[in-house]
Amino acid sequence: MPVEDNPFPTLDLPLAIRATLARRGFNSFSQVEEILTPISPSNPQKHFPELKKAIEVLTEACASNEKIAICGDYDADGITSTALLFNTLNELGGDPITCIPSRMDEGYGLNQNMINELNNQEIKIIVTVDNGISAIEALDLAKHYQMKVIITDHHTMPNIRPSAVAIVHPETTPKDSEFRTLAGVGLAYVLACELAYEMNNMEAVNTARDLFCIGTIADMAPLTGANRAWVKEGLKSFYKSKCKGIIALKHLSGLLDDTITAEEIGFKIAPRINAVGRIGEPKLVVDLLTINDLGKAMSLAQECEIKNRQRKELCEGIEAEALALIESDTNNIPPFILLAQSHWHHGVIGIVAARIMERFNRPTAILGADKKGRFRASLRSPEGFSISNALKHCSKYLITYGGHHAAGGFTILPNYISGLHNELNKIADIWMKSQNVTCKIKPDALLRLADINESFWNQLQKLEPFGIGNPKPIFWSRNCEIINYKSLKGQHSKFTFSQGGHSCEGIFWNFQGEGLSSNNVDIAYQISLNKWNEQVKLQLNVLSLRPYKKDVSIKLKDREYICSLDNQNSIILINSEGVKKVIPITCLNNSSQNEDLIDNPYMITLIKNAKIALGVDV
Repeated sequence: MPVEDNPFPTLDLPLAIRATLARRGFNSFSQVEEILTPISPSNPQKHFPELKKAIEVLTEACASNEKIAICGDYDADGITSTALLFNTLNELGGDPITCIPSRMDEGYGLNQNMINELNNQEIKIIVTVDNGISAIEALDLAKHYQMKVIITDHHTMPNIRPSAVAIVHPETTPKDSEFRTLAGVGLAYVLACELAYEMNNMEAVNTARDLFCIGTIADMAPLTGANRAWVKEGLKSFYKSKCKGIIALKHLSGLLDDTITAEEIGFKIAPRINAVGRIGEPKLVVDLLTINDLGKAMSLAQECEIKNRQRKELCEGIEAEALALIESDTNNIPPFILLAQSHWHHGVIGIVAARIMERFNRPTAILGADKKGRFRASLRSPEGFSISNALKHCSKYLITYGGHHAAGGFTILPNYISGLHNELNKIADIWMKSQNVTCKIKPDALLRLADINESFWNQLQKLEPFGIGNPKPIFWSRNCEIINYKSLKGQHSKFTFSQGGHSCEGIFWNFQGEGLSSNNVDIAYQISLNKWNEQVKLQLNVLSLRPYKKDVSIKLKDREYICSLDNQNSIILINSEGVKKVIPITCLNNSSQNEDLIDNPYMITLIKNAKIALGVDV
């Protein structure tokens, strides 16, 4: 997509970064400032209509040292939410207990067995975190027992309001609210901070921001609005967290520097938390994140590390099987990828679904059987495709379902899987055609290898934290020579690229050999900081490469053109009828150089697209 020749000229950032911001829809300096320097969120009680009632109930419970059950979920979002509220309520004088269902035996969310057990313990106050909004039967039973239930959840709201004394949910806020994108841990954080403020004891939330950062990043919540402001601020002090469990996880992850990024939390800390909930008992991680003894925390973190290794082995096995099924007929990959095998461990199928989705750029469901012979699924989708809407449309096939736009899950009987897949394919096919989903990689801006240096990296960090809603920029470089290539373990490959006398090293994870038919290639990549054996250097994380071609094909309004450069001074355009036109590169700065450009928006757009495709413009 063409942008202005010099977007945001007063902004002290490299052109490639300014072009990235322009392509992402920022059209004013004030919008860019919100990314670079997020404004602190306003008073959440003005956004959540039932937050005040939730605080009143919990204030009274803490004042009287009443038992409070925190009912969480077994993923990183749910576990950090649970630990965050436990720590806060405990510091404020409450008597909290935690209750998380087993992924293998009970499945997701609040259930009637949990309510019966809590009733037997004479517990009258329940706070759900990252679940509960769709647990209608369990909530009705809690009402029967005269329990007070506070729901904090971000999954899709049902049409009928559930039975609860208070619901703290993003969909209850105004549509333009900065709290609209909070994950489960964000809602727990809001509740904890407002409660601590009400009880005049902000020390009670001294580890809450760190847990918020982990859960928000792990759940891939959009890093916009309140999420962005709090994560950006939280990362500044994350390295000195007082939470003993986080200290232990940082040691095991090798994160000992005083600067820790969202990416490092997402790839090194979050998986160690997620692994336990996926294939073990989540209580292990709740204990880790709520314990005050560093020695015991290190021991618990080691147990998490063992589970994480087991999780990796399971994922690799299932992913290999899934890819074999897909690649047995690569000419007929469906719009919606749905794969089911009874022996697949449903504790890790969400990870595999995410990897398959990223590889093929299509919504994906991976299914494994449970002990009752039903199939349970985890779903992931590319940006723009709504999982929650698709499942709602196909609800007649499903026993249970839930989720949000980017991810979800459902339970289904085996004989309904084929019918469901047909319906999902229809929905995904319409979406793919409407979105023109033709390529996997869409770079943000052109970048020369000569411009990749420490100064550029420091400027790029001003856009941190990166994540959903603010993805890490993808750059591309044209006509780079491969001067070194080495295969690594695990289908990874290491490259050294050269362009105009400047070289850069790059890693291509899970490289399949595509694009290696020539030593000269165009590359799409992200830039990262490689820390290894006390050495720190910039590195390209290669996402795709293709053979370099002098002639490039482009389309504009269903018309196709072949474009090339003539001695770097002119663009040669040839249309589908073979008509050739030679246009000076500088003609857009002076339209009098070519009469066809005068009052001709189509030609102007065509030439701008050609300049981008040929690596002349960013």
